[in-house]
Amino acid sequence: MAETVTMLRLLQSVQKTIKTQTNAGGTLTSTKKVYLGPAHNPMKYPVVSVLPIEERSDGIWNGVINNIRRIRIEAFSHKNKSKASMRSSMGIIEKVKDLFITNASDWLIPDPDTEVDMMYETLMENIVPGSNPTPYRNGFISSAFIELDCYSRDGLHDGVGGTSSSQLIESDAKTLVDTLTSTFKKYNVGVESFLSSTRSFKSFTLPPQPVYPVLFVGIEGENRSHKYTGRDQVTRSVNVYILSKLLDRSEALEQNLKIVDMCRRIFFANKDLGGRAAHFDYRGIVFGQLTINNQLLYGSSLNADIECIETLPVLA
Repeated sequence: MAETVTMLRLLQSVQKTIKTQTNAGGTLTSTKKVYLGPAHNPMKYPVVSVLPIEERSDGIWNGVINNIRRIRIEAFSHKNKSKASMRSSMGIIEKVKDLFITNASDWLIPDPDTEVDMMYETLMENIVPGSNPTPYRNGFISSAFIELDCYSRDGLHDGVGGTSSSQLIESDAKTLVDTLTSTFKKYNVGVESFLSSTRSFKSFTLPPQPVYPVLFVGIEGENRSHKYTGRDQVTRSVNVYILSKLLDRSEALEQNLKIVDMCRRIFFANKDLGGRAAHFDYRGIVFGQLTINNQLLYGSSLNADIECIETLPVLA
C-alpha cells in the first residue's frame, strides 16, 4: 500500500500544480500568487487560494480506510469594470478545472515531493463560475471556485502505536470524554510525542483565555437503547476540536492540519479507549475558520460516534 495521504500533502500538491502553470508557457500566467489557505490582503490580483473543506470515510476494510477529501480552489480577480472582474475569475477557474479534470498527468494529484500519484480518483463536485462583484479600490472584486473530491486508500494509524483491552468497561459521558482527552495528552511528551506542538488539552469547556493550539474534546449528544440484559447501549457523538491562532496564515493552517491528522491516527490506534468503547463509527474531519473571544482561529473537528455500555440501576 502507498504511503498514507494527508490533507496537507494533498493541498501542497494542488498548490504546486497550480503554481507551475503560473510560470512562462503555463495556462495561468496572469495569476500573481497561489495561497495555501485563505487569500489575504494581496497587493496584486488575480490570486488563487487552496483550502480544505472536509475529510470523510467511505468505509474501512482490512486495516485500510477509504478517505474522501474535499478541497476548494478559489480565484479572486480585481478589474475596473464588474463584468471584466467576473470574466477574469471565471476564466481562471475554467483553466483550473481543465488542469485537474481533463489533464491526465494531474487528475491523480502526484505527491509534491515524490511525484507518486496519491489518488485513485478525483471528481469535480461543485463549481461556482462567478460571484456578484464587490466594489473595491476604484474597481470590483469577483470570485469563483471549484470543489474537488479526492479519493485515496490510507492506513488507519501509520507510525503510531496504541493500546487495546480485552475487557469491556462501562462508561458514562464524563468518563468517556476525559478518557479520550487523556489518551491524546499521552502523545504530547515522551517517545511518541506526536502532539508536542499542542499547548493545552481540554474537555467539555474552553477556559476564557486558552493557550493555542488547543485540543478540545466535547460531546454533541447521545442515543440510548436497551440492547443488553441489565445494561444500556449508549452511542455518544464526540467531537475532537483542534484550534490554532491565525497569525501567519499558511503556517497556522499547516500546523492545524498536522495536528488533526495525527489525532485521527491516535484515535484509530486506541479505538477501544482501554475497553470503554464497544464500537465506533468514524465520521470524518471538518475544516474551517471561526472567531472565539474576538480572535480569528483555524478550527478542525474530528467527529466519531462511540458506543458504550452502562449498567442499569437496580430497583429496590
